Amino acid sequence: MQITGQWMLVYDYQFWDPRIGHMIVSETPATLEAIRSGLGMPLTHTGRRVAKSTLDSVGRVRKPGHA
Repeated sequence: MQITGQWMLVYDYQFWDPRIGHMIVSETPATLEAIRSGLGMPLTHTGRRVAKSTLDSVGRVRKPGHA
């Protein structure tokens, strides 16, 4: 996990959606560790830093209104 003080690097990622039969881009970014653990393929050019407090227990950025 890439940690810099109170900040984490997160990235958008692509994953296979079997309902539509092709790759789609995530709606929320996640840490490289979370993506590589099975979420999909990271889009490294989308990297940005977020406060660690905005991440869920898996490493994805929480959507507004979700705890």
